[in-house]
Amino acid sequence: MIELKNVSKAYVKNKKVVENINLKIEDGIIFGFIGPNGAGKTTTMEMLTGILDIDEGEILIDGINIEKEPIKAKKEFGFVPDSPDAFEKLTGIEYLNFIGDVYGVDQKTRYERISKLANEFGIYNSLKDRIQGYSHGMKQKIVIIGVLLHNPKNWILDEPMTGLDPKASFQLKELMREHSDKGNTVFFSTHVLEVAEKICDKIAVIDKGKIKFVGTCEELREKWKSNSSLEELFEIKAEIENRFGKINREMELYMYEELFEKLAKKIEVINVVQTNSYIDLELSSQISKKIDGESLFLLAYDVSENFRLKFNNNKIHIILDFINLDKHFLVYLIEISSRLIDLLKKERND
Repeated sequence: MIELKNVSKAYVKNKKVVENINLKIEDGIIFGFIGPNGAGKTTTMEMLTGILDIDEGEILIDGINIEKEPIKAKKEFGFVPDSPDAFEKLTGIEYLNFIGDVYGVDQKTRYERISKLANEFGIYNSLKDRIQGYSHGMKQKIVIIGVLLHNPKNWILDEPMTGLDPKASFQLKELMREHSDKGNTVFFSTHVLEVAEKICDKIAVIDKGKIKFVGTCEELREKWKSNSSLEELFEIKAEIENRFGKINREMELYMYEELFEKLAKKIEVINVVQTNSYIDLELSSQISKKIDGESLFLLAYDVSENFRLKFNNNKIHIILDFINLDKHFLVYLIEISSRLIDLLKKERND
């Protein structure tokens, strides 16, 4: 269990970036820490892991005070930072063996865990290469494997999905669920609120250094009296309302239509067929050739189980069935289009 009691931090005198945070992250759950960039997530994470000093309050890791007994407390958790910094002159396997030595992981256990995780994240064949030659996504994977190598009870993950391809992101979420189901703690930050909706048992929302909400996603929706996604609640609605005042449903749908139209051009949707039961997006043959089918399948499944794929005449069809959707179908199309754009960028960079 992780506890933060009346925790505050100020970089400039009398200007707190984190103010009087109280959180209890219980064992056996995935706890999401949500907020926009600059809200105080990373500062909180760095105090939680002993990287930053605490100005006020205390933090306990399984009852151990991170400031009074830092070495003992740090043995109880694994931390993935928001940027995948590693010793780039080392090869992947040298880096992992170094981490194994630091935590006293025996050779047999070390080999088994490295083999399992490296295969699951698809970088086993790259372990003998220098980390400086890895892509951003591969660096993120090697850091995650290093963090999980000593099998810590508490996982503290700061934006862990950043840079991961859909397959690796899916695999990490599965590992997070398996870990929490064994009675362990998973505490992770994200600004991708759809991710929190799908995997979190409980969430805390931070904004401008203060905790605004603690509870389940369902409780949050009830608080805002909306059937919309969290992404809408905290990003789309906030931005529009700040600029134009309170929005109605008609304006909301118009906004979705405009946004999807722009995204559809970027992913080269050449035809759209909509019926009472589904909508079918046909992608161009040029863009279809650039997409890894397995990655797209995992990406689509992660957005919604209502998505299915069809391949016809060298073209990919992304189909969304309208059965039991809990949000407007355009929200799903915007989400999958945005992620597909990110996927294409990653595949181009890799």
